[in-house]
Amino acid sequence: MTCRGKRKDGKPCGAHAVHGSDRCYLHSAGNRASLLGKQGRTAQLVAQQSARPILPEVEPPESLEDLQTLVAKAIAATMTGRLQPKAANAVASLSSVLTGILKATDLAERIAALEAWREQQGVIPSRRSTTR
Repeated sequence: MTCRGKRKDGKPCGAHAVHGSDRCYLHSAGNRASLLGKQGRTAQLVAQQSARPILPEVEPPESLEDLQTLVAKAIAATMTGRLQPKAANAVASLSSVLTGILKATDLAERIAALEAWREQQGVIPSRRSTTR
């Protein structure tokens, strides 16, 4: 015989009924299913909050060397269990983006310096024709 109780979504439970009853173990004692569900959610919240390490304030990396140090620390913290792999993955992803930005900024600064030097030397840039 199957349980005559209803699930949260209103569908029939479908579990086997306890001997001598028309309901399963969870539905036979009033709100046992609800209480167990609440206990599970509470345990999940406690586990999530205790697993979140409190990270110290970190200055944003301003150079590739700073970024290298940050990533190395994130790797070490992940390997020792002080940083969750999800957080380390976020650090790695953002580090990749920042690496591209820092390289592009460095290249733009170097080009500007070369153009300033050429102007100072009085070198007129040659204009190549775009037509063939």
